[in-house]
Amino acid sequence: MNKERKSLFTNIFYNSIYQLLLIIMPLITIPIVSRGLGTNGIGEYAYVTAIASVFASFGMLGINNYGSRTVASFKDDIEKRSKAFFEIWIVQLAFAMLSLLAYFIYYFFICKEQYVTMTLIVSCLVINSLFDINWLFFGMEEFKSPAIKNIIIKIISIVLIVVLVKTYDDIYTYCLIMSLSTLLSSVVMLPYIKKFVIKTKIDSHNLIKHIKPILILFIPIIAVTIYKKMDKIMLETLADIDEVGIYENAEKLINIPVSIITAIGAVMMPRMVGVYKDKPSSGDGYMSKSIVLVSFLAIGMLFGLIGIAKDFCPLFFGEKFNGTIPLIMWLSPTVYFIAFANIIRTQYLIPKKKDKIFTLSVLIGAVINVIFNLIFISLYGAVGACIGTIAAELFVMVYQIIAVRKEIPVGKYLLKSLYYFIPGAIMLVLILLFASYVDINIYAKIAIEVIGGALLYLLVSYPIVKRSLKS
Repeated sequence: MNKERKSLFTNIFYNSIYQLLLIIMPLITIPIVSRGLGTNGIGEYAYVTAIASVFASFGMLGINNYGSRTVASFKDDIEKRSKAFFEIWIVQLAFAMLSLLAYFIYYFFICKEQYVTMTLIVSCLVINSLFDINWLFFGMEEFKSPAIKNIIIKIISIVLIVVLVKTYDDIYTYCLIMSLSTLLSSVVMLPYIKKFVIKTKIDSHNLIKHIKPILILFIPIIAVTIYKKMDKIMLETLADIDEVGIYENAEKLINIPVSIITAIGAVMMPRMVGVYKDKPSSGDGYMSKSIVLVSFLAIGMLFGLIGIAKDFCPLFFGEKFNGTIPLIMWLSPTVYFIAFANIIRTQYLIPKKKDKIFTLSVLIGAVINVIFNLIFISLYGAVGACIGTIAAELFVMVYQIIAVRKEIPVGKYLLKSLYYFIPGAIMLVLILLFASYVDINIYAKIAIEVIGGALLYLLVSYPIVKRSLKS
């Protein structure tokens, strides 16, 4: 195995371990937190963190993608890399301070009285934007250190939640654990800066050159934040806090497969910067293989979620969250929309600096989301928020496909991905038939649905995967 492949394998391995923990953590904590806090408590937490996330997004601007891309482009030149890093971080600190100031203005003058204490606690999420420099490590393709540190912090968080969060009265404790763990994840990485950069002089005039491209990338970030977070804010305003709680848990379950897919994109993005710079002809090969892997995972998981939702949700979330069943069925298709768009974005648009396509797609997607939410949330509550999310994610994917169709063989990629709908549909039908006609212990039933469905999907998909990787 050559050095380049070994590095890529190592990055994928450590990021996969971390993403596996992100899957395991909700599987342990969500049942405890859902039964302890109830729909009301989950809804309150989701509402205040949604607002804090909007302010944090303004603090980070488009720095994660821009910083990672810039660092990757100076990977072999420590002087240029160091200069670029400190310039970008200074810009980040300035905007993060402004965002933090705005957040406390919101806290003192606008925040609803019942959310005051939680809003103060989750300010850690906004403070985090001062210290979040993971873009440096991602740009250097250094996933090992961040992954190990985050794994340790996540494990500590899981233990604290299991021990300390029992009833609705523990909601402030839960908020503190979650928000502090996010902040700590960034702070513990600060000492590792010196591994990749050296002291250098900064010319204040050079700071200006970074602002325009950062702001260009900020537009899609805030647009994504709007249609990822605004639905909860609008649900609280147009429906009620219980609907927010039900929607939040459904979205958390959907985010488990999504996190696996976006992890692949995070690993591949800095690699693709180098590919397009040094070996442009290799780009199609990387993207083609990524499409095969991501489509196989996304389509299998979306059909699997639909199949097990009816049996799984009451057992996992508790009877109070039975309303999550239809929401998961509604939201499952977004796993595929997000997966395909993520490949185009992280492996072509961002590495090739085609930021306008990405920006316009998510900007219009956010507008579509808000419009659909205004129409459907007041009529259907959390289901209305699902309709808005589906519409937004579908538009983003379709727009990006149309925009790049003349530059890369996106039609070939799309066709490769669609093949997996056949084994996915077969798996879904058999799971639903099993669920309808077999009456056994619920734990055994779900285990058979998950394991049996996965094995069946793998068996039927294997010839497709094998053929697709060769073509």
